[in-house]
Amino acid sequence: MNLFFGHLGQLTTRPDAVERVTEGFGVVPSLLSEQAGAALYSATDGGATLGTAQEDGTSLVLLGMILGGAPDWKGPGNPIDDPDSAAAYLLQRYRKLGTGFLDGIPGTYVLALHDGEKGATLLATDPAGGHSLFLRETGEGLQFASNLALMPTAFSGIALDRGLEDFLLGYQFLPGGRTVYKGVTTLPGGTLLQWRQGQVERHKIAAWAGDAPDLSQATLEEAMDALHDGFLQALEDVAPTHERVAVMLGGFDSALVAAGLRRLGKTVETFTFEFADGSFNQPMTERLSAEIGSQHHWVAIGPEVIADGLRNYGRRFNLTAVQPHYPIESVEVCRVIRAAGLKHALTGDGCDGLFLGYPTIYRRTRVVEALAKIPSPIRGLAESVFGSRALERRLGHPLRVGRNLMTMLRREPLVRDHFAARALDNRSLEWARGGPFEQERDVEEILRELAQPVANLSRVRRAYHSKALAGSNRNKVEGCFDTTGVAIVSPFSHPRFAKLASSMSDEMSRPQGGPANMGKHALMQMAVTRELLPADIVYQPKRSPAEAPVDGWYRGELRPLMEDLLGQLPFEIDRQFADSLFSKKWSEDLFRNKVALDTIASHALTALATYGAFNGVLQETEA
Repeated sequence: MNLFFGHLGQLTTRPDAVERVTEGFGVVPSLLSEQAGAALYSATDGGATLGTAQEDGTSLVLLGMILGGAPDWKGPGNPIDDPDSAAAYLLQRYRKLGTGFLDGIPGTYVLALHDGEKGATLLATDPAGGHSLFLRETGEGLQFASNLALMPTAFSGIALDRGLEDFLLGYQFLPGGRTVYKGVTTLPGGTLLQWRQGQVERHKIAAWAGDAPDLSQATLEEAMDALHDGFLQALEDVAPTHERVAVMLGGFDSALVAAGLRRLGKTVETFTFEFADGSFNQPMTERLSAEIGSQHHWVAIGPEVIADGLRNYGRRFNLTAVQPHYPIESVEVCRVIRAAGLKHALTGDGCDGLFLGYPTIYRRTRVVEALAKIPSPIRGLAESVFGSRALERRLGHPLRVGRNLMTMLRREPLVRDHFAARALDNRSLEWARGGPFEQERDVEEILRELAQPVANLSRVRRAYHSKALAGSNRNKVEGCFDTTGVAIVSPFSHPRFAKLASSMSDEMSRPQGGPANMGKHALMQMAVTRELLPADIVYQPKRSPAEAPVDGWYRGELRPLMEDLLGQLPFEIDRQFADSLFSKKWSEDLFRNKVALDTIASHALTALATYGAFNGVLQETEA
């Protein structure tokens, strides 16, 4: 594990915090700095994600990575190459610029800095909010940690926050920076917090503000030229300077990354999930390997991998999830990458959001748009049918999806366009808990509030925004960063390329009349015409990287573990409801094969199980 934590003021760690962290996370934290009522600890098992620097009484710990294009970087190489060099670079900038030292720095990071001379401690997160930093503030001081489970492990007095439990179990995140632990919040992205003699100041970190071509009026040919040049520049900025580079391979997006790295002269090694049931494996993998001359590694994924990830879920990840197998599988791939002697992994993350990919989200938007035209009396009849507990027990996930659709259709268009998928609603939760449970705020009120900032976006862009807001990709990246020390990075997340791509019209990505299962039109055209990839790889059928045979595993060999996690929930789950989550249903098989927008039907079970995992961490720390 790679982590840091500390305290300021009169709030301190548990007396046995070092021992608890060592036992819970498998690494021994060292005291990096302790003076002026502040203490800062860090721990690492190596890798490329945690760096430290110290000079003249000032200490800095960096978890994450700084990308190429950082101002005043003198090298050698890219700042992503070595986390200690990146930390030293930031420390020198602090000594020159004070609290403005992070302005204009591209990267994904959280950091803590203690200035002994000034008696000040600074905490910061990157402007994109790519990694979470957790805080608990009281009148007595402040505690902080780079991992959510570190908070109850290192500090006493932390309890579960059930105030918005309905929203959490529906959407797998909490608004306003709240977390599953009471009083523990996240530092907003792009915020620098300065604590000095009990006084707290917050400063906004200026995002990278360099130049990028404006494609708002570009022709397709002009856009493809700019995308080609911008993409290769982004790859240079995010890739380590050494020759061997790993790519976590899925579909077109990561295939383009691998091909671009080969064009830059890198030796590429690709890594992909492998299941015993070959129908779940990504197609075209061997074809791509032969095309670009990469060495490919199949990473075996079976129930034992998922079991290990679920047992440790509350310590490796920071959010509940309806598809926890995907971040768990990603951590396993990073373990294999690290064992192969590599410390960086490039991905295609962010491409779908920039270029209107995510066919599931696009199709869902169109489905909801069509269903909104159904007359109200018919929708009312459907609602009454979908509200049946007996039918939910027999039909499971498809019925919950249908009931959620009916609920969405009652919302105003702005809210309806924003959040769609919901694992558990109030009816399911009332059954699961054995009765009603009072909440601080109504779920519908929260959804209306979250939708207001996206009022000026197109209907499709609103849906894409909600996916980013939930933070599922960040959860995956944090787990890989923290657990394995492998730095996961994507050229599509570099602010220069993101600025370029965001200036394009939606029509460039999804032309009117184009196929519903495709976005990324201009980018795909660029890949073919600039001979980065052949057309059969570019236009391969879209497969979600999250497809896996996990539903059967949860019902079978993983059921005892899932039952244990349900037993760790803060309420006693209704036995009949729990049994219904494990039973095999013809309706779910039909839904997967003929109707589904995704092939996983265990959302309700995994939302509850991962919530139980976080409460399980509390139970361990209280034992």
